[in-house]
Amino acid sequence: MELIVRRFEELTVPALYEILKARAAVFTMEQNIRYLDMDDIDKVSFHMFFHDGDTVTAYLRAYADSDDPAAVRIGRVLTRRRSCGLGRDLMDAGLDWLQANTQFQTAVLDAQLPVTGFYEKLGFHICSDPFIEAGILHCRMQKTLSNKKGV
Repeated sequence: MELIVRRFEELTVPALYEILKARAAVFTMEQNIRYLDMDDIDKVSFHMFFHDGDTVTAYLRAYADSDDPAAVRIGRVLTRRRSCGLGRDLMDAGLDWLQANTQFQTAVLDAQLPVTGFYEKLGFHICSDPFIEAGILHCRMQKTLSNKKGV
């Protein structure tokens, strides 16, 4: 599966629609999270996704962390098909792309507690105590990137 990477202004209207539909299906409908999904961070993010025809099957966004300019923050990670390796493929491809195309030195994310093991298998480690975000227990995780741009 080919990773698609687009900045906000490069997204087509149909692609943006499918991304927002996938995020609503997973976070609002499945996980019952009540939050304003369109938070303006999309405008400064790399949008990374896999698709099958017109349907976004896996997605994440990545953007400069406001607390550490050398870190990229990964969020809105989702898959529409579970237990088939799609999430791992997305994260592997996304991290590879970030290492090859940016100067970020660290990747950070806020993981829901039940999926910290998934991220640990990708080389992330827990770096905070648990905290509640959107009514769900999370913890901050980070991973050092082996930047291929020489920085």
